[in-house]
Amino acid sequence: MVAIPLFKVGGLLLRTLTKPVAKALKTRAKTHPWLNTVCNTVGQHQNRALLKIQMSVQGQINTRSVQIKELPVDQAVEKGAEFLGEVLIFGVAVAVAAYEYDRSSKSGKEKERTANEREFQKQLEVDMRFRRLEHQMRAMDDQLNLLKSQLDSASAAIVRIQDERDLAMAQSQQSRWLRWS
Repeated sequence: MVAIPLFKVGGLLLRTLTKPVAKALKTRAKTHPWLNTVCNTVGQHQNRALLKIQMSVQGQINTRSVQIKELPVDQAVEKGAEFLGEVLIFGVAVAVAAYEYDRSSKSGKEKERTANEREFQKQLEVDMRFRRLEHQMRAMDDQLNLLKSQLDSASAAIVRIQDERDLAMAQSQQSRWLRWS
């Protein structure tokens, strides 16, 4: 559980370290020729886009026919570098947030999978207990049937013995009557 706060601290550290990188981008844009060209182009496009938006808001309908004056190179480079720095900071913040969301989503899915596995194991245990009880019930039913058949046999034997005794007593009484007569 310690790893979760470390990832959040790492994300904050990454966001914090991005700001000096953006500042370094702004300073390097003035000296590095390729970066200077890129920042100049971005700054000019940003300036045009902002002016067109302002004109549209103010009510000038056709912004295509209006000529927009280009910024001086040093201002365009500065605005372009500032814009790229902000895009870098925003991009890193979005990437860190997306990573944290993905990580928490995976963690949630893992917890759900673990809970499903536990529930499945519980269901298997209940099923096994049910089958054991069912088996024990069948065994007890077999024993009950065996005891019933033994009881029926014993009852039949008792009835037979009683019948034989009654017959023997009847014969014995008959022989007494015959002797007296």
